[in-house]
Amino acid sequence: MENKTPHEEPNHPKHGVIMDMKNILAILAVICFTGSIFIDDRQFLFKAVAYGVGALAYLGELMAMTHMFKKRVDSRELLMPILFGVMYIMLGFSYAIEHYHLFS
Repeated sequence: MENKTPHEEPNHPKHGVIMDMKNILAILAVICFTGSIFIDDRQFLFKAVAYGVGALAYLGELMAMTHMFKKRVDSRELLMPILFGVMYIMLGFSYAIEHYHLFS
């Protein structure tokens, strides 16, 4: 008997597309974070975008794990992608607020 994780369902038609998009978003987030290291005047903007793209990557992770939100998955497996996705959104907003000096 083969042990499969919730990520693996080769028969699902959109599974490969979701995984590819999730990986592309994760790579874009890394590129934005790396760019923020070398660019002084727009570093907060780059980090805000990186966190937003990272949050989208976590959304893709949730979509892959739940098979487009159609499969019920144990909440222990979903905890990390949900919490980190929300955290990335909050961090993105905090960098955008600091960059644009909102609420000051």
